[in-house]
Amino acid sequence: MKNRFQILGEEQEMNIDSFNQAFKEAGEKVLGFKTRKKEEWIQRETWEKIETRRGVKQRMNSTQSERVRDQLRRKYSKLDHEVKKNDQTRQEKICRETNG
Repeated sequence: MKNRFQILGEEQEMNIDSFNQAFKEAGEKVLGFKTRKKEEWIQRETWEKIETRRGVKQRMNSTQSERVRDQLRRKYSKLDHEVKKNDQTRQEKICRETNG
């Protein structure tokens, strides 16, 4: 008795697998795959500003003069603000395009 019910369980699993496979194949054939163009979140101009900001920070950390360090700190702060603002507007634009 145990063996007969065990065989029925195995057949049921095989039927479910074949059903799932047929369902998947039909969906791919009729609907196809959903393709979406992948956009870069960070533009080339933003990367250039990031590199400039990185250079300013390295000069700021390596300088000995407080006056020069203060000037570079202000410049770094300005560049940091520009990078973040540019990136934020780009992300908002991409989100608006994808959602609406």
